[in-house]
Amino acid sequence: MNKTIEANFAAAYRIPDCTRLDYTDVDEAESACRLLVALMQRTPAHRRRDVAAADSRAVEREAKTWLERIAVAAPALHCHLRLKALGGYDTLYRLTYPSAPVGAVATACRTDAFEARIRGDLRVDETELATALSAPACVPDERQARWLASTTDSLIRRLARYSGFRSMPLAQALKAARYLLERNLHAFTPSQDAFKERLSRLCLAQLTSLADLDSATLQSALTFVRAAKNRFIDDNTAFRLETELLHRLTDREDLPPLAREAHTLDLEYLLSDESQIVQRQKLNPK
Repeated sequence: MNKTIEANFAAAYRIPDCTRLDYTDVDEAESACRLLVALMQRTPAHRRRDVAAADSRAVEREAKTWLERIAVAAPALHCHLRLKALGGYDTLYRLTYPSAPVGAVATACRTDAFEARIRGDLRVDETELATALSAPACVPDERQARWLASTTDSLIRRLARYSGFRSMPLAQALKAARYLLERNLHAFTPSQDAFKERLSRLCLAQLTSLADLDSATLQSALTFVRAAKNRFIDDNTAFRLETELLHRLTDREDLPPLAREAHTLDLEYLLSDESQIVQRQKLNPK
Protein backbone atom coordinates (compact mmCIF):
# COMPACT_ATOMS: atom_id res chain seq x y z
CA MET A 1 0.00 0.00 0.00
CA ASN A 2 1.12 3.56 -0.78
CA LYS A 3 2.71 5.14 2.35
CA THR A 4 0.58 8.27 1.98
CA ILE A 5 -2.61 6.21 1.90
CA GLU A 6 -1.44 4.19 4.92
CA ALA A 7 -0.70 7.43 6.80
CA ASN A 8 -4.21 8.66 6.03
CA PHE A 9 -5.69 5.46 7.45
CA ALA A 10 -3.55 5.85 10.58
CA ALA A 11 -4.68 9.46 10.95
CA ALA A 12 -8.33 8.38 10.75
CA TYR A 13 -7.93 5.77 13.49
CA ARG A 14 -5.55 5.58 16.42
CA ILE A 15 -3.76 2.31 15.74
CA PRO A 16 -1.63 1.41 18.76
CA ASP A 17 2.10 0.89 18.26
CA CYS A 18 2.39 -2.52 19.87
CA THR A 19 6.18 -2.46 19.79
CA ARG A 20 6.08 0.26 22.47
CA LEU A 21 3.57 -1.24 24.89
CA ASP A 22 4.49 -2.29 28.42
CA TYR A 23 3.14 -5.84 28.44
CA THR A 24 3.75 -6.15 32.19
CA ASP A 25 1.14 -3.41 32.63
CA VAL A 26 -1.93 -5.61 32.36
CA ASP A 27 -4.37 -2.71 31.94
CA GLU A 28 -2.34 -1.28 29.07
CA ALA A 29 -1.94 -4.65 27.35
CA GLU A 30 -5.62 -5.53 27.75
CA SER A 31 -6.72 -2.09 26.50
CA ALA A 32 -4.53 -2.39 23.41
CA CYS A 33 -6.09 -5.77 22.64
CA ARG A 34 -9.58 -4.32 23.06
CA LEU A 35 -8.74 -1.46 20.69
CA LEU A 36 -7.27 -3.83 18.12
CA VAL A 37 -10.45 -5.93 18.16
CA ALA A 38 -12.51 -2.76 17.58
CA LEU A 39 -10.21 -1.79 14.71
CA MET A 40 -10.37 -5.27 13.20
CA GLN A 41 -14.15 -4.84 12.90
CA ARG A 42 -13.40 -1.92 10.57
CA THR A 43 -11.06 -3.76 8.20
CA PRO A 44 -12.54 -4.85 4.85
CA ALA A 45 -12.52 -8.54 5.84
CA HIS A 46 -14.70 -7.95 8.91
CA ARG A 47 -16.53 -4.65 8.31
CA ARG A 48 -20.30 -5.18 8.36
CA ARG A 49 -21.53 -1.65 9.02
CA ASP A 50 -21.26 1.79 7.47
CA VAL A 51 -18.13 2.97 9.26
CA ALA A 52 -14.86 4.26 7.80
CA ALA A 53 -12.51 1.47 6.80
CA ALA A 54 -9.35 0.82 8.76
CA ASP A 55 -6.14 -0.22 7.03
CA SER A 56 -5.96 -4.01 7.18
CA ARG A 57 -2.19 -4.11 6.79
CA ALA A 58 -1.50 -1.70 9.64
CA VAL A 59 -4.05 -3.23 12.03
CA GLU A 60 -3.01 -6.82 11.30
CA ARG A 61 0.66 -5.90 11.73
CA GLU A 62 0.01 -4.50 15.19
CA ALA A 63 -2.31 -7.38 16.11
CA LYS A 64 0.38 -9.92 15.21
CA THR A 65 2.91 -7.94 17.25
CA TRP A 66 0.55 -7.89 20.24
CA LEU A 67 -0.10 -11.64 20.00
CA GLU A 68 3.61 -12.43 19.75
CA ARG A 69 4.72 -10.13 22.57
CA ILE A 70 1.97 -10.98 25.04
CA ALA A 71 2.91 -14.65 24.57
CA VAL A 72 6.46 -13.79 25.61
CA ALA A 73 5.47 -11.50 28.51
CA ALA A 74 2.59 -13.53 29.95
CA PRO A 75 4.57 -16.30 31.69
CA ALA A 76 6.23 -13.70 33.96
CA LEU A 77 2.85 -12.47 35.23
CA HIS A 78 0.98 -14.04 38.12
CA CYS A 79 -1.77 -16.27 36.74
CA HIS A 80 -4.61 -13.98 37.92
CA LEU A 81 -3.06 -11.13 35.92
CA ARG A 82 -2.48 -13.42 32.95
CA LEU A 83 -6.19 -14.28 32.90
CA LYS A 84 -6.99 -10.60 32.53
CA ALA A 85 -4.22 -9.84 30.03
CA LEU A 86 -5.19 -12.79 27.84
CA GLY A 87 -8.94 -12.23 28.09
CA GLY A 88 -9.16 -11.09 24.48
CA TYR A 89 -6.37 -13.30 23.12
CA ASP A 90 -8.59 -15.90 21.43
CA THR A 91 -10.85 -13.27 19.85
CA LEU A 92 -7.98 -11.22 18.45
CA TYR A 93 -6.20 -14.34 17.20
CA ARG A 94 -9.29 -15.54 15.32
CA LEU A 95 -9.74 -12.10 13.73
CA THR A 96 -6.06 -11.96 12.73
CA TYR A 97 -5.49 -15.52 11.51
CA PRO A 98 -7.90 -17.85 9.64
CA SER A 99 -7.57 -20.53 12.30
CA ALA A 100 -8.05 -21.29 15.97
CA PRO A 101 -5.30 -20.18 18.38
CA VAL A 102 -2.24 -22.40 18.50
CA GLY A 103 0.52 -22.63 21.07
CA ALA A 104 0.54 -23.14 24.80
CA VAL A 105 0.19 -19.57 26.10
CA ALA A 106 -3.56 -19.64 26.80
CA THR A 107 -3.54 -23.29 27.89
CA ALA A 108 -0.75 -22.69 30.40
CA CYS A 109 -2.60 -19.65 31.73
CA ARG A 110 -5.79 -21.62 32.30
CA THR A 111 -3.93 -24.51 33.92
CA ASP A 112 -1.89 -22.31 36.26
CA ALA A 113 -4.94 -20.22 37.24
CA PHE A 114 -6.96 -23.35 37.95
CA GLU A 115 -4.28 -24.87 40.16
CA ALA A 116 -3.87 -21.59 42.04
CA ARG A 117 -7.63 -21.22 42.61
CA ILE A 118 -8.15 -24.71 43.98
CA ARG A 119 -5.18 -24.14 46.33
CA GLY A 120 -7.11 -21.18 47.73
CA ASP A 121 -5.64 -18.23 45.82
CA LEU A 122 -8.67 -15.92 45.72
CA ARG A 123 -6.84 -13.45 43.50
CA VAL A 124 -7.89 -15.76 40.68
CA ASP A 125 -11.41 -14.59 39.87
CA GLU A 126 -13.77 -17.58 39.70
CA THR A 127 -15.88 -16.12 36.90
CA GLU A 128 -12.85 -15.19 34.79
CA LEU A 129 -11.46 -18.68 35.30
CA ALA A 130 -14.81 -20.33 34.47
CA THR A 131 -15.04 -18.20 31.33
CA ALA A 132 -11.51 -19.19 30.28
CA LEU A 133 -12.21 -22.90 30.87
CA SER A 134 -15.41 -22.58 28.79
CA ALA A 135 -13.65 -21.02 25.79
CA PRO A 136 -14.15 -22.83 22.44
CA ALA A 137 -10.44 -23.59 22.21
CA CYS A 138 -10.32 -25.14 25.70
CA VAL A 139 -10.96 -28.80 26.49
CA PRO A 140 -11.07 -29.03 30.31
CA ASP A 141 -9.61 -32.12 31.94
CA GLU A 142 -11.67 -34.14 34.44
CA ARG A 143 -10.73 -32.03 37.49
CA GLN A 144 -11.33 -28.78 35.65
CA ALA A 145 -14.68 -30.03 34.33
CA ARG A 146 -15.83 -30.96 37.85
CA TRP A 147 -14.78 -27.56 39.21
CA LEU A 148 -16.48 -25.81 36.29
CA ALA A 149 -19.75 -27.66 36.87
CA SER A 150 -19.62 -26.96 40.62
CA THR A 151 -18.86 -23.27 40.08
CA THR A 152 -21.60 -22.87 37.50
CA ASP A 153 -24.13 -24.52 39.83
CA SER A 154 -23.00 -22.28 42.70
CA LEU A 155 -23.36 -19.11 40.61
CA ILE A 156 -26.85 -20.15 39.51
CA ARG A 157 -27.93 -20.70 43.12
CA ARG A 158 -26.40 -17.40 44.29
CA LEU A 159 -27.92 -15.29 41.52
CA ALA A 160 -31.32 -16.94 41.36
CA ARG A 161 -32.69 -14.39 43.85
CA TYR A 162 -32.29 -10.69 44.45
CA SER A 163 -30.53 -11.40 47.75
CA GLY A 164 -27.68 -12.99 45.80
CA PHE A 165 -26.75 -9.60 44.39
CA ARG A 166 -26.14 -8.32 47.90
CA SER A 167 -23.66 -11.14 48.62
CA MET A 168 -21.05 -9.91 46.14
CA PRO A 169 -19.92 -6.64 44.54
CA LEU A 170 -22.20 -5.59 41.68
CA ALA A 171 -19.34 -5.70 39.16
CA GLN A 172 -18.73 -9.34 40.12
CA ALA A 173 -22.45 -10.21 39.99
CA LEU A 174 -22.85 -8.71 36.52
CA LYS A 175 -19.73 -10.51 35.31
CA ALA A 176 -21.13 -13.79 36.66
CA ALA A 177 -24.51 -13.07 35.04
CA ARG A 178 -22.85 -12.57 31.67
CA TYR A 179 -21.01 -15.88 32.09
CA LEU A 180 -24.28 -17.71 32.86
CA LEU A 181 -26.15 -16.11 29.96
CA GLU A 182 -23.49 -17.39 27.55
CA ARG A 183 -23.43 -20.96 28.91
CA ASN A 184 -25.63 -23.95 28.11
CA LEU A 185 -27.41 -24.52 31.42
CA HIS A 186 -29.71 -27.41 30.50
CA ALA A 187 -27.88 -29.68 32.95
CA PHE A 188 -28.34 -27.22 35.82
CA THR A 189 -31.89 -25.86 35.59
CA PRO A 190 -35.27 -27.18 34.34
CA SER A 191 -35.69 -24.22 31.97
CA GLN A 192 -32.57 -22.30 31.13
CA ASP A 193 -34.50 -19.67 29.16
CA ALA A 194 -36.77 -18.95 32.10
CA PHE A 195 -33.77 -18.72 34.43
CA LYS A 196 -31.88 -16.41 32.08
CA GLU A 197 -34.90 -14.13 31.62
CA ARG A 198 -35.31 -13.88 35.40
CA LEU A 199 -31.58 -13.29 35.86
CA SER A 200 -31.65 -10.54 33.25
CA ARG A 201 -34.54 -8.80 35.04
CA LEU A 202 -32.64 -8.96 38.33
CA CYS A 203 -29.58 -7.44 36.66
CA LEU A 204 -31.59 -4.68 35.01
CA ALA A 205 -32.99 -3.74 38.42
CA GLN A 206 -29.41 -2.95 39.51
CA LEU A 207 -28.81 -0.61 36.56
CA THR A 208 -31.31 2.16 37.21
CA SER A 209 -28.65 4.78 38.03
CA LEU A 210 -25.53 4.37 35.93
CA ALA A 211 -24.10 7.66 37.17
CA ASP A 212 -23.42 6.04 40.54
CA LEU A 213 -21.33 3.16 39.15
CA ASP A 214 -17.53 2.97 39.05
CA SER A 215 -15.61 2.06 35.91
CA ALA A 216 -15.26 -1.63 36.73
CA THR A 217 -19.01 -1.96 37.27
CA LEU A 218 -19.80 -0.02 34.10
CA GLN A 219 -17.59 -2.40 32.12
CA SER A 220 -19.21 -5.46 33.70
CA ALA A 221 -22.63 -3.96 32.97
CA LEU A 222 -21.62 -3.51 29.33
CA THR A 223 -20.62 -7.17 28.95
CA PHE A 224 -23.91 -8.22 30.58
CA VAL A 225 -26.02 -6.06 28.26
CA ARG A 226 -24.21 -7.39 25.20
CA ALA A 227 -24.81 -10.97 26.33
CA ALA A 228 -28.49 -10.36 27.08
CA LYS A 229 -29.55 -8.19 24.12
CA ASN A 230 -31.59 -9.73 21.32
CA ARG A 231 -32.52 -12.57 23.67
CA PHE A 232 -33.43 -11.63 27.20
CA ILE A 233 -33.92 -7.86 27.22
CA ASP A 234 -35.91 -5.85 24.69
CA ASP A 235 -34.20 -3.94 21.90
CA ASN A 236 -35.01 -0.45 23.19
CA THR A 237 -33.68 -1.18 26.67
CA ALA A 238 -30.55 -2.86 25.33
CA PHE A 239 -29.80 -0.01 22.94
CA ARG A 240 -30.42 2.67 25.59
CA LEU A 241 -28.21 0.93 28.15
CA GLU A 242 -25.38 0.04 25.77
CA THR A 243 -25.32 3.59 24.40
CA GLU A 244 -25.26 5.21 27.84
CA LEU A 245 -22.66 2.77 29.18
CA LEU A 246 -20.34 3.45 26.24
CA HIS A 247 -20.84 7.20 26.56
CA ARG A 248 -19.85 7.03 30.22
CA LEU A 249 -16.88 4.75 29.63
CA THR A 250 -15.43 7.04 26.97
CA ASP A 251 -15.24 9.80 29.61
CA ARG A 252 -13.74 7.80 32.48
CA GLU A 253 -10.35 9.31 33.28
CA ASP A 254 -9.37 6.31 35.42
CA LEU A 255 -9.40 4.06 32.33
CA PRO A 256 -6.33 3.80 30.08
CA PRO A 257 -6.49 6.04 26.98
CA LEU A 258 -6.51 2.98 24.70
CA ALA A 259 -9.53 1.59 26.54
CA ARG A 260 -11.41 4.88 26.15
CA GLU A 261 -10.55 4.90 22.46
CA ALA A 262 -11.89 1.36 22.08
CA HIS A 263 -15.14 2.34 23.78
CA THR A 264 -15.40 5.38 21.50
CA LEU A 265 -15.08 3.15 18.42
CA ASP A 266 -17.61 0.69 19.85
CA LEU A 267 -20.07 3.54 20.39
CA GLU A 268 -19.61 4.75 16.82
CA TYR A 269 -20.08 1.18 15.59
CA LEU A 270 -23.29 0.77 17.61
CA LEU A 271 -24.77 4.05 16.35
CA SER A 272 -23.94 3.14 12.75
CA ASP A 273 -26.13 0.04 12.86
CA GLU A 274 -29.03 0.78 10.53
CA SER A 275 -31.26 -1.64 12.40
CA GLN A 276 -31.07 0.72 15.39
CA ILE A 277 -32.46 3.75 13.55
CA VAL A 278 -36.01 3.07 14.69
CA GLN A 279 -34.89 2.66 18.30
CA ARG A 280 -32.95 5.94 18.17
CA GLN A 281 -35.96 7.74 16.78
CA LYS A 282 -38.16 6.38 19.56
CA LEU A 283 -35.65 7.39 22.21
CA ASN A 284 -35.09 10.85 20.71
CA PRO A 285 -38.37 11.93 19.10
CA LYS A 286 -38.34 15.35 17.42
